[in-house]
Amino acid sequence: MKIGVVSDIHGNRVALDAVLSAMPAVDSIVCAGDVVGYNPFHGACVDALRERSVPSVMGNHDRAVVEDSGFAFNSMAGAGVEHARETLGDDQQAWLAGLPEEQTAP
Repeated sequence: MKIGVVSDIHGNRVALDAVLSAMPAVDSIVCAGDVVGYNPFHGACVDALRERSVPSVMGNHDRAVVEDSGFAFNSMAGAGVEHARETLGDDQQAWLAGLPEEQTAP
């Protein structure tokens, strides 16, 4: 079985699209966290993974958006977290909040 792994997308839909289109044929894709942060396309990145039913885990940026985790971010990262909080819809934030901290294959 071939598994494609994406991680640290940080709201960069352009890069996510490029990676997904350049990825060789795989049986499944998984996401190792940090779907949001830094870049402005948080909702589009969340939606892209949701539409593909990509199993994902919660990264520290994802957690900071949906929880007051107290993580100390630099100013750029903090701005990305705030932008995601302001722009994500309730269903997108709920999806992030529901991500587990770890996942194992069945």
